[in-house]
Amino acid sequence: MDAAVWGLPGPGRLVTEIMREVVRGRHVVTVLPSSLMAARPCVDGLVSAVMEGLRAAGEDPCRVPADALAEDPLRALAESLVFVDSVPRLTADLLDHPDAAGRTAVIDCSALGPDRWPELSDLVFRIARESRPRPALRRPRVVVVGDCRVLRDPGWTGDVTVEVLWWWGRLSRWDVASWLAPALSSADDVGVLREVRLETIVEVCRWDLALAERLAHGWDGDPTTLAEMVGATAGEPPTGPVPTCGLGTTRPPRRLLDHWNAGHLDLWHDQCSPSPRTPLAAPGAVPRAVWAAQARVLLPWLETMRLRLYAEVRRVWGDASVQRVVDSLLRGAEPVRTGDPVELGQLFLAVHRLGGRQRPALANAAWWLREARNRLAHLRSLTLHEQRELLGALADAPGTVAHR
Repeated sequence: MDAAVWGLPGPGRLVTEIMREVVRGRHVVTVLPSSLMAARPCVDGLVSAVMEGLRAAGEDPCRVPADALAEDPLRALAESLVFVDSVPRLTADLLDHPDAAGRTAVIDCSALGPDRWPELSDLVFRIARESRPRPALRRPRVVVVGDCRVLRDPGWTGDVTVEVLWWWGRLSRWDVASWLAPALSSADDVGVLREVRLETIVEVCRWDLALAERLAHGWDGDPTTLAEMVGATAGEPPTGPVPTCGLGTTRPPRRLLDHWNAGHLDLWHDQCSPSPRTPLAAPGAVPRAVWAAQARVLLPWLETMRLRLYAEVRRVWGDASVQRVVDSLLRGAEPVRTGDPVELGQLFLAVHRLGGRQRPALANAAWWLREARNRLAHLRSLTLHEQRELLGALADAPGTVAHR
């Protein structure tokens, strides 16, 4: 991922929440998974987005240099807040200095070495504790962008002076689809094939943008090659099902924290969702996701094609002839009124009884519509070749105007 991700609605809300808390006079600790912290351009984009937003709100934020932070976090923070007359020894000196009052410092921890995290964590804890008796307008505010190591206790939820915001459930289906759209706009597939491909990638990858990008650029759209393309990381599979988490949670539960931090799972539309490329994924997750994506796109589209094909059948053979054949197929069931749509199985049989051999294009279109619907109804997905055969049959049938 890169900095552009913060322009999406879901991640953009995290930026908005950070700015809202800063304007209220609170410190903010933003906790990203370590897997995301490794994407330096993405973290840099978050810091830049926060600073730009604060400037737009009339603030004067400053950024703590990464190299100075690695040497002495307290001194780096103080010098960024224009505390230059002496080296501070106490957090209180920083919080009480008039030059720092009302200013905001943004700390990017992505370059912090492993041995410096405890010191930074202690600094954050002291800032939170010693800010309580001090009015918000008379002290600085600090925004920290780091991972779980920035918290003394991963279960800490902040206090009256500090808000802890997590990258948890920040991505939605719309976010991922919007992120992938530019990559798929140059693909050879168009129309419904492109829609199926996009929906399949979203359904399979969900919140895993790195995997989604790889599939968008490298997958040919054929479900038979998708499982191999997704792959799976090495490791022991879980001994039981992945624990669930409650609806509306704003942070990963403790029992899932290590998996989340490693980039193996996240919250997806109020469901705890493992990435399909990790051992946490349930067996058969990819084929089920492929079917769900095809059903979401193709079933409504098949219904539209059914109505168009039925209108063409009535135009070719006449309403009266079609009505007689349909009534004979119902065998005593409630009759269908003239012009009402009929079920795909009945439509297929009606075309053959009316003279499908003389109208092979209509017969072939009716067969493919019924076949595709039946497969999806029985939880079976279509291969890329079958999807193209379906589109070709409908495009050849007069009156259906199927979009490839």
